[in-house]
Amino acid sequence: MDLLGQVDVVGVEILGSPSMELQSVELRTVAPAVATLLAAIAGDDCEQLLNRTGHALAPLLRKEPALPHVLVEGVLRTADPVLVRSLAHNDSARPAHQDLWRAYADKDEGVVGSAWRAYDAGDDTVTGGSAPDNSAPDGPNLAVSTPEPDPVDTEATRFFVAHLYQVAKEHKGRRDLSWNELQAPRHAIRDQRGLDWPTVREAHRARRLRPDFVEHLLERPDCPEDVLAELAPAVSRPLDFVLGLGRPLSAATVRPLLRTVASAETLTTLVAQRLGRDVSGADLLAEARPARTVLKLALERTGDAPGKPGPGPDERAGWAEFQDRLTELVTGGLADNVAAWRALRGRLPKYDGSVTELVEEALAAAPPAPASPSPTAPDTAWPDAAETPGFFDTPSLHVNRAAFVLLLNAASTDVQWMLLPHLDDRTRYDLLAQGEWRNEWLSRAIAEDDRPILVLLSRHLHLSTEVIESLAALDDPAVNAGLIYQRHATDEQKWKLASGTPFTPGRAGPLPIDPDLRKLVLGIWYPYQMLPLLQSRDAELVSYALRMLKLPQNRVLRWVLERWERYGPDGLLELLPETIQKGVRTLVTELVEDPDPERALGRLRDAVHDAESPKHLFRRLRSGASPADLRAEGFRWDWDALIAEHRTNPFDVFVLPKLQALDDCPERLRRSAPVVLNGIEQRAMKALAGGKPAATVLTKTPVRDHHSWALHAVRLGCLPPVDVLRHGQPAYRALDPGLVDDAYRAELAALVHEHLAGRPEAWVVVLTLLPDFAGTVPELLRTVALATAP
Repeated sequence: MDLLGQVDVVGVEILGSPSMELQSVELRTVAPAVATLLAAIAGDDCEQLLNRTGHALAPLLRKEPALPHVLVEGVLRTADPVLVRSLAHNDSARPAHQDLWRAYADKDEGVVGSAWRAYDAGDDTVTGGSAPDNSAPDGPNLAVSTPEPDPVDTEATRFFVAHLYQVAKEHKGRRDLSWNELQAPRHAIRDQRGLDWPTVREAHRARRLRPDFVEHLLERPDCPEDVLAELAPAVSRPLDFVLGLGRPLSAATVRPLLRTVASAETLTTLVAQRLGRDVSGADLLAEARPARTVLKLALERTGDAPGKPGPGPDERAGWAEFQDRLTELVTGGLADNVAAWRALRGRLPKYDGSVTELVEEALAAAPPAPASPSPTAPDTAWPDAAETPGFFDTPSLHVNRAAFVLLLNAASTDVQWMLLPHLDDRTRYDLLAQGEWRNEWLSRAIAEDDRPILVLLSRHLHLSTEVIESLAALDDPAVNAGLIYQRHATDEQKWKLASGTPFTPGRAGPLPIDPDLRKLVLGIWYPYQMLPLLQSRDAELVSYALRMLKLPQNRVLRWVLERWERYGPDGLLELLPETIQKGVRTLVTELVEDPDPERALGRLRDAVHDAESPKHLFRRLRSGASPADLRAEGFRWDWDALIAEHRTNPFDVFVLPKLQALDDCPERLRRSAPVVLNGIEQRAMKALAGGKPAATVLTKTPVRDHHSWALHAVRLGCLPPVDVLRHGQPAYRALDPGLVDDAYRAELAALVHEHLAGRPEAWVVVLTLLPDFAGTVPELLRTVALATAP
């Protein structure tokens, strides 16, 4: 029997059925395609279709994230309780149709109105959890309604609170309580109906309820905010608890709780949501606690944090006020009082008050500052003293050190310089290598020829190119050791620092590598520490680095070329360790022995050009190398070549996201998704790239799954979506929502209008056949129209 005959038989069977059932289980497997198809249905046809199909579309309404507007409106117009309930459960699709929901809810006091009011009020009995499966046509008729609140019962509330006091008395001092006994009060509080909240508040005023009982009461969604504000101080860490409830609260409730000790997570949430709006920077400084957490948070939120989103405008304004007030507090209070600074640092780890209170207590505990502070350090050690971190260590600032660095950042340069002799080695490092950079530090250290300070400054994490140049002009190997690893150093600066080339004209060179750095490097194998030193004139160091790094061939050849261009070929072979690639050694040997140096250099450049070609780039990408690292290695980055490679041999789920994360990734590649193509599909992609007609390619190559080669081709711009609609098979794969653009949408609407307009019975047949139909969309619509014609 031919295709038309099969459709004709099925159509007759369906039309002859009294209930005209659709199989909801089968529709679930093609739900996205059904949604795409129904986007083209007319409003009246949609209502008739819903009436004819019973509740078969309920799973689609409940789960599909992109429901067409016409379908949603049809459901709301029919007001079938099962369909409306299913629609209300769809958290993904509901926000896109809120205006439509609201418009119909305003006109309807029944099912739709009740469902919308429940959703708007956040009632999870309607919108939360999983809806029952009402997909069968004879499923239960579930009306959607908003539960009425229980009437207030004052006497029952008094009895219940008295019961809580009695339970607390019975539990007091007992260590043998069972799990059920421990959980019983929580369940009782949760389930108690008709609570009279003013009565609860009055009882707590007269006699404090147990803190865990208060927590369970405040967790109830019907707890009024004024009761919550009054009872919250009775729980442990009130601010943590209240913000953890996740309910909207006024400033009048939150601000008094600032004076309670809070966790770093809670304070982070507080400043992100409220700082600069209803909590000011002055509030944070004077009220929030503990001081160390507040100060560390300020350092994190106002500093440069790569990869983290910065604060919004309101929060920035709040932090600006915080910083201004902190500067006033430090310069006007602590000033140059070394004893006060010492007392503050000693109290900081265990102090639970606010920043303002911490400074005030430190000043009160310290003796008056002398008229002329001593420039030398006292005999007593600085609190929490520690050594300077190792050269290759970049320690994070834990809470106490981060808090103290922020206070030091707020001091004047004169005060910072006065404090340096009194600070321990680690705190000096914290300030000068991790604190907020000041150009005055550099000018003072150079003027005083303070070498230890200059060495610390060279290790600062964020030196600008200009500051690097000023420090490098000292031509001090110990200072240069820190500058070699600066991320803002130019290639020329890095070469001069590594090779020992003096920055000051006329100064004798080459300068040696700092002995301490050299000793460290010869005892490690981490690439970060060795790579900058490959341009060194120290033959032992370079040979060791090459042996330990095991660089890929393209990088070794690039290094050989740069070395040759700067120093010539002499001694080059001796630097290559035994572990170097055999092909590299053979090539370099031939080039060094070539009597024509210019010809040899040209051959070397050609070898580097080939090693950095796209062909080798693709191989390295697929082997797991980072795109950012490969760019740094000097590979020729050709986005057109990358897209062409991805078109016929797609990058996998590990490679593609890394390429898409690059700032200059073309939109065609950014829209693409990881896909695995079989041999037939790869040939189809090559055929499209070679200019074969889309109809021919699509006829020979089925659209396999939702990660299809056709969608891959569309995203890369080598296949128009409308061609997939016309020629893609099977039909439900050609109806993938990811394919839809304006041209696709217009042609599908024309096909639907031509074959299905005003014929809801034909729609039933189309939806019934769609999961198993092997042909194209036009074939499906055309043959169903013929089979169901009068």
